[in-house]
Amino acid sequence: MLLQSAGDAGVRLSISTPTLLLGVPSFFSTFFLVESLRAPRLQGHSAIVYAVSSAAGVILAFVAGSVFWKEPLTARNRLGVAVAVTAVALPNLG
Repeated sequence: MLLQSAGDAGVRLSISTPTLLLGVPSFFSTFFLVESLRAPRLQGHSAIVYAVSSAAGVILAFVAGSVFWKEPLTARNRLGVAVAVTAVALPNLG
């Protein structure tokens, strides 16, 4: 991909696969979070929307670690995810 700068010289922009693998889901996560906050049925419930979105992010990271990087599903790991989800959800719901 080539971007033009203010002058005549072009600047090369290289987008790597890891950048796309992290950037695209992050974009859609933010996009759908904002869209859900705009939804008429969820007006006034932003704390719940944010808590669910944050907890889902923790859970998806745990699942990705298990599937893609073969992270073991130990009781300690599951407890850590449960604590993280609780830590994200409780302050936003109360």
